[in-house]
Amino acid sequence: MKYKSWLIVLVAFFFYGFFLGVPAPIKANGTSFYDLNSTDSNAYQMVGSFGVPPPTSVSWTAYTGAQLTNARHLDALRNSWAAPANSYYYLLYRFKINENISDITKIDFDWIGYDNLEGGKCLTRLIWNKNTPAWESLGTDCVAQSSDQEYIDSINSNLEDYIDSSGYIYFGITGGYVSGSCPYIYSYDGQNYTLEDEAYSFAILKPWQYESFSLLENLKPVNGKYRLKLTEELSEVSKTNRLKLWVVDHPQGSEILPDFAGNLYTISAPISPNKAVDFKGKDQSQKISKKDDQFWESNLNEQDLTKISDLYNGLVLTFPIEGKPENAKLILKAKESDFLSKSWSKFLSLIGNNNTQFLESLQNDPEWLEKVQNWVMTEGPLQMSIWNGQDWQKVDSLLIGNTKVMQDILVKIDPSLISGNEIKIKLSGLVTAYQIDYAAMDFSEPVPFEKKELSPSFTQKTSQKEISDVLSQLTEIDDQEVSMETGDKIDLEFEEQPYNWRFLGKIISQGYSPLVKRSYFLGAQGWYLTNINNDADLQKNMPTIERLFSLEEGFTARYMLGLEEEKPHHTMYENYVETDISYNQISPTPSPERLPRTGNFLSLLTNKSNNLTSNFWQKIVEFFKNIFHKKI
Repeated sequence: MKYKSWLIVLVAFFFYGFFLGVPAPIKANGTSFYDLNSTDSNAYQMVGSFGVPPPTSVSWTAYTGAQLTNARHLDALRNSWAAPANSYYYLLYRFKINENISDITKIDFDWIGYDNLEGGKCLTRLIWNKNTPAWESLGTDCVAQSSDQEYIDSINSNLEDYIDSSGYIYFGITGGYVSGSCPYIYSYDGQNYTLEDEAYSFAILKPWQYESFSLLENLKPVNGKYRLKLTEELSEVSKTNRLKLWVVDHPQGSEILPDFAGNLYTISAPISPNKAVDFKGKDQSQKISKKDDQFWESNLNEQDLTKISDLYNGLVLTFPIEGKPENAKLILKAKESDFLSKSWSKFLSLIGNNNTQFLESLQNDPEWLEKVQNWVMTEGPLQMSIWNGQDWQKVDSLLIGNTKVMQDILVKIDPSLISGNEIKIKLSGLVTAYQIDYAAMDFSEPVPFEKKELSPSFTQKTSQKEISDVLSQLTEIDDQEVSMETGDKIDLEFEEQPYNWRFLGKIISQGYSPLVKRSYFLGAQGWYLTNINNDADLQKNMPTIERLFSLEEGFTARYMLGLEEEKPHHTMYENYVETDISYNQISPTPSPERLPRTGNFLSLLTNKSNNLTSNFWQKIVEFFKNIFHKKI
């Protein structure tokens, strides 16, 4: 009876394994598959025109039951996302990953579907970087399709950047214009690389290359080195000529920033505006008084886009004069929107990659170059004007090109423009083009500082094709440039600098605190050109191009907003989506969808290829082997 009881147990185990599919332990060097059938996975959609919002945005709408069903299986059922004219669909996918992040070696994103891509647009696959935080491009297809295509994109480095603390990973799809921007600058603090800024904004043609200066708020020395990364993440080609690092010491209690020309100024007593209103007269003081997540931006719902005046928006700031006018400095923290970045891509779609000779004429013909430059500098940058008592006097065009993080900006004010007991400044740009987080004025006296300029001591460029040393190409302004395409990066190291005790003695003798603050700035000289992925009828589009260059009031804004001429809508067809997670350790939770549904327990008993490493399973197998060798 005793043996019969054990046989009953054995049979029960056998039928449980055979019919219910007890999963085998996952082997090392395996792959788990997640799709919209997987636990806690979901999908969302929205219609937009000016960039993909973060996964946490309330703009996303969860798929309905039928929409989820259509995207859960590779079959004849598809979701058809038909966007209205001048808009396109964004799709968001969330997957709950069970593997330990430290075990994962590769992440694949597999999307099956197609897009007819009307109006020069592109199908772009995205992944959310939780640390930046920002969307990163995985790949772009700008060829119209009429049947299912399989797009597989892979990531095999910095994988911890893409899976949050709850185990979620987010992918996105957009059928809109591909953003063009600038190379991204990251600094290392000993644990993470943090996005700081973008290099040489608005240098969209070689004759316009210049040197930008970026504050590196997160940079820290690690083992005697300052480490940075320069990455090319968007659909463009960048050309970097020189990189240098400024290490600047100044007294505690002061800040320091460069203007656009690279002149450094100290800030000791910034004051907020006593009045800050938008062009509708609405008070915006609370949104721009602190460096936080509360920022001012245009609200299209409040604009009457049939009026030229409502195609532009901005802020009017009024500051009291609290010090000498010759010390006046405006300090801003702001960034451009995806709309402004996509506007340049939309302009290039008028030219097309089949008319590269026209682009060459832009760079080599002084007349054409001047036309383009006047147009870009008038319609692109944030325009700054000062009230002279009778009218607004334009004083500067602020090259704010950062689309991912707020950029620190300083503008030295000409004292001849200041009269009376207050100063009024107007900041103006295309509607929806800019976000402003902080605005202040500083009249404090300059404080002493010491600047050390460093060239990189180590460089390594990584591309899909090769790894190379580019040190000699980045130390001088010359004809040697480092070209980067989408997905390329440059790792940089600079030697840590000791403190200068003579400088410390100098500031102490002048009555400053003996504590010194150290600030870092990266100088980057170069230029870039957004990739053009469509063919175009240049002769047909030339009247539009010439109207843009003519600076006809309001035309650029109407064209970029899609108001000047209706573009046909496009439709995106979605069939199936999954992510594949490769790992090199035993995974704690197998992926049930891809495990065999029969014979698992029996294979444990008979299949030596399972490489059982668990003492528990070895004892179970030995136990049943012993039973088989005994008589009942």
